[in-house]
Amino acid sequence: MNTTLTGVQNQITNSEQIGVLSDYFAKFKIGTLLNRSGIVKTKGASPLAIFTALFNLAFHNENLYQGIVKNKKVEVDKDAAYNFLNSPTYNWRRFTLHLCRRIYFIIRKLLDDSSEEVLIFDDSTYSRNRSKKVELLSRVFDHTDMKSMS
Repeated sequence: MNTTLTGVQNQITNSEQIGVLSDYFAKFKIGTLLNRSGIVKTKGASPLAIFTALFNLAFHNENLYQGIVKNKKVEVDKDAAYNFLNSPTYNWRRFTLHLCRRIYFIIRKLLDDSSEEVLIFDDSTYSRNRSKKVELLSRVFDHTDMKSMS
C-alpha cells in the first residue's frame, strides 16, 4: 500500500489548511486588527493577503524563498512580502496586543464565571548556537542569563 501523498492530494490538503486558517482569520478579524495597527495598503496586494501568505508558510514547512519567491501560485509578490516585513511604520506590538485581547475574549466566553482567568504568552529566548545560516536568525542579548545568543 502506498502511503505517500501524490501532488494532487498534497494540493488538496494544502487548500484545506488554508480554508481552516481563513475561518480563524475571519473569527479573529485579522484584517481589522491589521488596519487598527496602522498596517494598511500603500500599493499592490492587501496586507491581509500578504499576512495570510506569510502565516501559511509555517504550516507548509516552507521558508520565504520557497513559499513566496519560487511558488507562482501565490498571489503575493516577493517585493510586497519583503516590504511588508521590513516596514518601519507598522505597529506590530499594537497588532499582537489587539490579537491577544481578541483571543482572551473568545476564550473567556468558553469558561464559566467561577474559573480563574490566566493567559500567558512566553517570549523566552532559546539558543541556536550551532546555526549560522538560518533565515531571520539574529543575535539577542538575554537579560536573564546576561549573555548574547543567536
